[in-house]
Amino acid sequence: MLLKRRIKYKIIIEASANNGFLVTVGCANLVYTTVEELLRDLKQYLIDPEMIEKEYVEMNFPSVILNPNSGLYYAAGTVSPASTLHITTEGNIGTGP
Repeated sequence: MLLKRRIKYKIIIEASANNGFLVTVGCANLVYTTVEELLRDLKQYLIDPEMIEKEYVEMNFPSVILNPNSGLYYAAGTVSPASTLHITTEGNIGTGP
């Protein structure tokens, strides 16, 4: 398996009492009901974490903006510490990935 980039976040997989899995990737919590789905998504994330993170953010947080200089996501209306770029749009959902 060819890995594209270093993974930025710690991945924690916990088996739950009801035969499911709680997966924590950075600050995101994901729930899986089957080991097959968990392994499929984990494999995709390990192969291309940037693509999976981008898809996750776009699907769940449409007002978050990717700073191309730092590679980090920022809430609309915040300032990236990696640049002096000011982005002002509607909605503020927090900072960081």
